[in-house]
Amino acid sequence: MAAGAASTVIDQTLGNVLGAVGQRGMSPTSMLNAISLVLNRFVNHDSPIAGHVDFAGGVLTDKGLSVQGNRATARISTRTNLAASTTDTTVNFYIAEDSSAPYLITTARGSMSSPALNVTRGSAKDPPGMASTLPGAQQLQQLEQVLPGQQRSIIPNIPIPLPNIFGR
Repeated sequence: MAAGAASTVIDQTLGNVLGAVGQRGMSPTSMLNAISLVLNRFVNHDSPIAGHVDFAGGVLTDKGLSVQGNRATARISTRTNLAASTTDTTVNFYIAEDSSAPYLITTARGSMSSPALNVTRGSAKDPPGMASTLPGAQQLQQLEQVLPGQQRSIIPNIPIPLPNIFGR
């Protein structure tokens, strides 16, 4: 359930192209590159799940839940009230190159039918030599050079890579 929430958060964010601007103080290209890196480390990999969940009184909570990708780990924290149909789920993605802090943080909070979804960039550094693998990111970089520091209203069409970031 938490893995699905993280996947939905990233898919929704990519679909909205980060509100056309992205996180305050961060370029849209930088955020898209971070999302692309995380996606590439989980998609089409056998990603083992560790930890366990407790279910009591209609509330699902996790105990050390994590998903291991290719040189990345997703650490999940959730408290989902199935009776009230609400969730408070956070997924912190850590990369092997800098595991001192989250690289990407996704949250899903509120009603399970329409939670508030968010993706923010953590404080972990980009891996050395990081290059974008997201189609259309080069066009965003060109747009940023033309309109530095301004809000962009014209964003190229960027396809959503895959609906399930946790692979098989």
